Amino acid sequence: MALAISVVAALNIAGSIGTGYLSDRLDRSKLLAAIYAIRGFTFILLLMARTPFLLLLFAVVYGATEMASAYQLFVCALFPGKCGHHFLPLLQ
Repeated sequence: MALAISVVAALNIAGSIGTGYLSDRLDRSKLLAAIYAIRGFTFILLLMARTPFLLLLFAVVYGATEMASAYQLFVCALFPGKCGHHFLPLLQ
């Protein structure tokens, strides 16, 4: 259990950096939708996790996507012209 929490924390950093890189190269709204879809899949995976391997798989995927969407919303709050009008309701 402690290893899974550590993996989530470590991959939060990697996920935030990776999302920043991808958001410069891909459509941000589609990237955000993909992040939420993957994160939703991880909760299904957590419900099925009966072995330590599945718990670690959940930790890896969830850790990479947990802070990724928060990073995008933070960037959109700082630079609203870069994100377009579709993020503005989320920031109010």
